[in-house]
Amino acid sequence: MLFPPTHTPEDWAPYQRLDDAVRAYVRDADAALEALYGVVDPKDVRVFTCERVATPQEWGSRCGRRSRSATGTG
Repeated sequence: MLFPPTHTPEDWAPYQRLDDAVRAYVRDADAALEALYGVVDPKDVRVFTCERVATPQEWGSRCGRRSRSATGTG
């Protein structure tokens, strides 16, 4: 029995650098990178993955309700 040729893995992502990928995938990239680099030396990162996850959360609000300003207008 003949087997098909082995698959040669390819890097399909356009981002070679972690900070470029984070800027593409994360809403507040600077804060995320600052937190990450507080515990991981960027020079030690060899591979990474980023993934988009859909969420029903309304960003910047509490429990799906808009917060009111100090003046009560919105």
